[in-house]
Amino acid sequence: MIAKSLCQKNQLMALKQSKQTIQTNKAKLRSARCTDVTYDLWDVEEVVEEKNEYLEVTEHKPVKPRKSFYKKPSTIDAVEVAHPGASYNPAFEDYVKLINIANDVEVIKDKKEKKIKKALHDMFPHEDGFNKQATYIKEMSEGILDENGERITEKESQVEKEEVEKEDVLILTVNPSITDEKKKTVAQKNKEKKQLLQAKSKRRIKALNSQRNQFFRIKSIKKQVAQDVASADKIIAEKELIRKNKEGKTKRLGKLKYQAADIEVKLIDELTGCLRSMKPEGNLVEDRFLSLQRRNLIEPRRRANFTHKYKRKLYEKRTHKAITL
Repeated sequence: MIAKSLCQKNQLMALKQSKQTIQTNKAKLRSARCTDVTYDLWDVEEVVEEKNEYLEVTEHKPVKPRKSFYKKPSTIDAVEVAHPGASYNPAFEDYVKLINIANDVEVIKDKKEKKIKKALHDMFPHEDGFNKQATYIKEMSEGILDENGERITEKESQVEKEEVEKEDVLILTVNPSITDEKKKTVAQKNKEKKQLLQAKSKRRIKALNSQRNQFFRIKSIKKQVAQDVASADKIIAEKELIRKNKEGKTKRLGKLKYQAADIEVKLIDELTGCLRSMKPEGNLVEDRFLSLQRRNLIEPRRRANFTHKYKRKLYEKRTHKAITL
């Protein structure tokens, strides 16, 4: 009995101690939360420390941009250096090179125009090439009766109808009707089933034989697989090379294709050798606009056609006129 009472006393003491420890811990937490933070407002170092300590979670952090955010859409320079031959006093060799480049561009344009003309305009004969008399007679003879007193168009339609009827008759006679005499007997049906089973077993045996033969063709199969893998790797490498070559160049962003501006070239008669007496060529605003398109920053655009909006006219009807005294 004495031992039991001692055990109960020890348990009660342990419970009281645990409750006291819990209460003291809660009091410490409350005091830590309620204590006012005191620091010098004008001391920058203390303010930074307090900010880092208390606003670490609640502070607004900048959003991390994606990986391609800092990647340039094109490697082309924003302002490209002009060709040396475009100078107001160029060297002879540089000037000839620029003239040749401009000439090549014009030749390509001329070829494209000729191709379009050949495909559209030249395909149709000119008005002078028509045989007007023959076409006039053909048009005027439409609907005229032939020797038998029938119209030509009706006669042609009858011939077409007869051909269609013949085709229908042929289609109907391909599969004749089955009679009782032509029905298959039980022996014939059993024979067909037996033939089907034999064909099926032959196909199965053939498949097994091909599998066995493939086992002995492991070396050749491995060689073929290696060749296929090598060709696939080659195709992947070529595609990667094409992608790298296209990287940084002008892409097609919209429905319109980018068209480069004409090369600004001065003819020999227009070269003066003095910058002040030189006539300006091109437009700076247009040049910057095309530069943005060339560097894939904006899509190519077409100039909008502005329509003139007329002022709205007002009419006063007699029946709705204001009556004034």
